[in-house]
Amino acid sequence: EFTSETALRILRDGFDDGRPWDVVVDGSDNFPTKYLINDACDIVGLPWVYSAILAFEGQLSTFNYMGGPTYRDMMPTPPPPGDVPSCAEGGVLGVLPGAMGCLQATEVMKIILGKDAGLLRGRILVYDALDMKFNEVGLKKL
Repeated sequence: EFTSETALRILRDGFDDGRPWDVVVDGSDNFPTKYLINDACDIVGLPWVYSAILAFEGQLSTFNYMGGPTYRDMMPTPPPPGDVPSCAEGGVLGVLPGAMGCLQATEVMKIILGKDAGLLRGRILVYDALDMKFNEVGLKKL
């Protein structure tokens, strides 16, 4: 079971040989897990490369990076149950998880290589696959 205790233990303990994690990449599909990942990363000081998908749209950002905004800055509290359809209810364009995963991998490589000038810190990239458009939304710490 993924709880606040197990999340903190995993992130604090690092790999089996004791090496620390450099970054967390999330592919979860529910709000409780996203809030748990955010809070654990914020506590231990790890950047989190986030994405979310629904229907024809994806979102991507890097949270908790060098004092930058967190997921809670974007969404302070979870939406009430039922307000946002699940992927099973709303559907997902089949290629969208792969497209967002490639963008996440790019963010991870920039973090590992120390190329943070164009990192999505303080910005949310919104991908509209239906209209094939990318937009950005600014994000500040609350």
